[in-house]
Amino acid sequence: LAHIGGGEVTAGAADEFFRHSITKMASIHFPSCAAYAARIIRMGEEPRRVFNVGGLGDENIRTMRLLDPAALAERFHFDFERPYLLITYHPVTLGGDPAAEVGALLAALDRFPDLGLIFTKANADAGGEVINRLLDDYVARRENAVAYTSMGAQGYLSAMKYCAAVVGNSSSGVVEAPSFQKPTVNIGDRQKGRLRCRSILDCGTGTEEITRTLRVALSPAFALGCRNSRSPYNGGDTSGRIVSLLAAFLDSDLAHRPKEFWD
Repeated sequence: LAHIGGGEVTAGAADEFFRHSITKMASIHFPSCAAYAARIIRMGEEPRRVFNVGGLGDENIRTMRLLDPAALAERFHFDFERPYLLITYHPVTLGGDPAAEVGALLAALDRFPDLGLIFTKANADAGGEVINRLLDDYVARRENAVAYTSMGAQGYLSAMKYCAAVVGNSSSGVVEAPSFQKPTVNIGDRQKGRLRCRSILDCGTGTEEITRTLRVALSPAFALGCRNSRSPYNGGDTSGRIVSLLAAFLDSDLAHRPKEFWD
């Protein structure tokens, strides 16, 4: 078992339990940055089984052919030339009321009527259906808003490239958005524990706090500061390194003997 993305912490999501369980079952590890590699070793994994390779999402941004605004508009029937927010809100699986939290977010967004709003819908976690119904009702009543079940990797990353800010509690706002040097308004605790760049603003789930944080994120001064942000997930040829390291591992003694606990 080879594990990509181990060592990360997401205190507000049940992924936290599964991720660390998989780490203990895996024979080789491909964390996305040095801090997560160090955590895996502290969990008792042998250092020679742990390789900091960077993030696959960051590599996608650097290698994928992204769409321009005209091509995006043709595919998604939305005006990508106007300023817009890219918004994703998933259930917080370790507590929280998804309906109340999304209601507060939508109330905050109503205070920015000049912005376009692109929602990508919630995942399959418990509470996701509630969120998606609220989003469908919201966009049905507003000309400046659209919602998609999925934009696909190319469409989503292209939309991120041109947005004014990324909003919500998706890992993409913490992991991918810094590679575009885009502001992120990260709401609540779902991503608590992940590494942060200066382009990320954390806030609570209340309407007033979200509104204040959005105003900071959209200010020219903050946007200028984001241009100096650097993603910690840039590992170069991440997928190529994973392939090479797997091939070498399969030819080594490590692939043919039980793991040892590293004290």
